[in-house]
Amino acid sequence: MASLPPSTSYTPLMNPTPFLSTEIIEIIVDELGFESASQPTSSLAFQTLLSISLAGSALLPQCRQHILRSLSFDSPETKGSGRTTPPMQHLRQTVEILGTNPRLALYIRRLVVHAYRMFSPGPMRMTEAELKKALATLNEFNELFTPLLELMVNIETLVFVGLQGRHACLDMMSPASLQRLYTFMTRPEGNIIKRIELYGYAKLERSSFNTYPPSLESLRCWHCRFVDADQEFSAENLQFRLKELEIEGTHSNLLDSMISWRSGWHLSRLTTFAQWVVTVKHSDRLSSVLQLASSTLVNLTIAVYGRKSFCKCAFNG
Repeated sequence: MASLPPSTSYTPLMNPTPFLSTEIIEIIVDELGFESASQPTSSLAFQTLLSISLAGSALLPQCRQHILRSLSFDSPETKGSGRTTPPMQHLRQTVEILGTNPRLALYIRRLVVHAYRMFSPGPMRMTEAELKKALATLNEFNELFTPLLELMVNIETLVFVGLQGRHACLDMMSPASLQRLYTFMTRPEGNIIKRIELYGYAKLERSSFNTYPPSLESLRCWHCRFVDADQEFSAENLQFRLKELEIEGTHSNLLDSMISWRSGWHLSRLTTFAQWVVTVKHSDRLSSVLQLASSTLVNLTIAVYGRKSFCKCAFNG
C-alpha cells in the first residue's frame, strides 16, 4: 500500500487582498447616485460614480442609471456646475451621441431646459444685436428639440424655466415643438411622466394642461402668465389626480376649477401643497384645499407676499 503524501499546512497571507461583495458595491453605487442627484457634475459623488463606471463593465449599467438620469441645458456659467461646454454646443453633442447610441437615452428620466440661463448676457442687458442672436439660438433649439424628445421615451420629469416675462419672444418654444411636446405627453404607449415644473413663462395657455397625462402626480407652476387668463377654464378635461401641487395665488382660475369640479377630484389625493398667498381670496382657496385633502395632506407650505414683506412657513405632519 502506497503511503500518503505528507500533508501540507495552509499558511494565510499576512495582508490579504481587500474584497467587497457585489451587493455591497451596488449599495455604494446607489448611495453615490442618490447623493449626486442634487449636486453638480463637479461634485465628489458624481466624479466617483464616473470612476467606478470605468473600473469594469459589470457595474457600468448601474452607474449609467445615475450618471445619465438627469439631462440639463443651462448656462456653463452656473456656479458650481462643473460644465464648460456652451449650452447649445452641449445640446448638439447630446443629440449626436444619443442618435448614435439610442440605448443611452433610455436611462434619462429628467429633462431640464433653463432658458433664463441659456442666454448670455442676461435678458435685462440684451442689445438688439444680442437679442437677434438669442432668437437664432432659440430657433436652433427648436430644431434640435424634436429629435431629442423622440429619443427620450422614459422621461418622468420635465422642467422648463422661462425668462420671467423679459423678452417674451424668447419664452416659448415654436408651435411645432410645443405640438411635438403635447403629442409626446399624450402618446398612448404607456406614458410615465410624473412631474412637470413650469417657472417664469409669460405665454402659457391654460388649455395646455389638458394635454398633461393621467400619470402626472406632481405639478409646480410659479411666476407664469397665461395668455388666456380672462377666459373661462374648466377642469373637466384634466386627466390627472395630483399628489403634489405648488402654485401661485395669482393662478386662481386654474386652482378654482380643480376645487370645484367633481368636489375637488383632482386634489383629493394631495400629500404636499404649497401656495403663494397675496390676497384674501387666495387664503379662501387655501382653506378649500385643506378641506379637500384633510385626510391625505402631509406637507403644507404657505408664502405670504406684501408690498414690503415676505413670510414663508412650512408644516410637516
